[in-house]
Amino acid sequence: MKNSKITLLLLTLITLGTSSCEKNKNEQEFLGKNKIVLKSNNSNVLQNNGYDKILIDVMLITAAAETIDLEFSLDQPAAPGDSSGRKDILTIENPKITLKAGEKFAQLTIKSLPEVPLTEAVDVLLQLKTNSSKIPLEGPLKLIVQPNIATVALSEEKIRLLEIYKTKGLDLYPLMGNKNLTGKINFPGGGSLISLIDKAEITLSGKTQITLSDLATAEQPVLKMVSNAMGIENYLYTLFRNLTIDDLEIWNSISKDAPPAPKKIMDLIKLSRNSAETFTVSLDAIKIDLNTKKVTFIHEYQDLRSDILIQAVPFDFHYTAWDRLQKLIEAKNPIALENTEQGGSVNPRVYLNTEGILANEYTDGINWTPSTATLTEQLLAFKFLLGHENMNDYIQVSVAYNL
Repeated sequence: MKNSKITLLLLTLITLGTSSCEKNKNEQEFLGKNKIVLKSNNSNVLQNNGYDKILIDVMLITAAAETIDLEFSLDQPAAPGDSSGRKDILTIENPKITLKAGEKFAQLTIKSLPEVPLTEAVDVLLQLKTNSSKIPLEGPLKLIVQPNIATVALSEEKIRLLEIYKTKGLDLYPLMGNKNLTGKINFPGGGSLISLIDKAEITLSGKTQITLSDLATAEQPVLKMVSNAMGIENYLYTLFRNLTIDDLEIWNSISKDAPPAPKKIMDLIKLSRNSAETFTVSLDAIKIDLNTKKVTFIHEYQDLRSDILIQAVPFDFHYTAWDRLQKLIEAKNPIALENTEQGGSVNPRVYLNTEGILANEYTDGINWTPSTATLTEQLLAFKFLLGHENMNDYIQVSVAYNL
């Protein structure tokens, strides 16, 4: 979003009576009774795959006056079909934490245990087991464990194409399947919401499922990232929530001056900060030149906020709350139609990946760099940018898949 739009949003923040926050979590001060708050740091959704991890922030409203020892546990259903007798689906790697006098922030790491058969998503509650203080827990945090996305089997036709590429000197077999990734996100900070003010550098790890795209031909190899495209699925879900349901300053504010459309949409589709939703990110049309091995992954698409065509990485977002709203829009539901147009949309594409990246679209942005892709016998690597609502500079992303 350009600087003029940032100014308007800042004025809206003033109208809503918001105040700036301190950058250090241990220096923040809030009004109200002290309590222990649990908040997902990147996502509350994990795949049932044995390697997904998420961070959970454990925060006090005001710093502790004395040392507090806390132990957390998970209330989770038995994993069906596990012949080993194991009952758990998730585990807490560090269930016991200590907050010393003057501290107010710690983190838990939640990890998916080795895959067991799940036919549908299940809810797991993160709760407080023991507490050496009298400070209460605000409430348990709901985590969602989704069935592992099945590996896409290669059809006979796709195997035929892979063999053609191999005879021409391009072996794509090492890229097929669930591939390990490493990477980094450089978030510039300086956004118009409190959650977007601070700079951040985030390490990426995990896996992306890659297959040959249905767009591939004998002359044009094309890859598709079926799940966790570029390793940023959890990060983008957190960002999307910060721009919508977790934005308590504007979008989901309880102020009498808050925009009404988001609340009406949330009520209509039964969306809340705690509702069980699924958010996934895929990426198609990663084209590889058979002769030069040049990788093309930036394409043109329409910015949904306008009629302008932009060029960026064309991520495809699937969000269950948007699925529900889409059905109502298609059915010409008047509440859905009116309030979607007035700022209540929950379509991730309205908020994420909204700026072209071939040139600097931000007036005062300093984070712009050329986006690149490299394919060698050892790795497939990408460097690219993301623009989004309520920002005045780009997010830089780098990710590599070792072959």
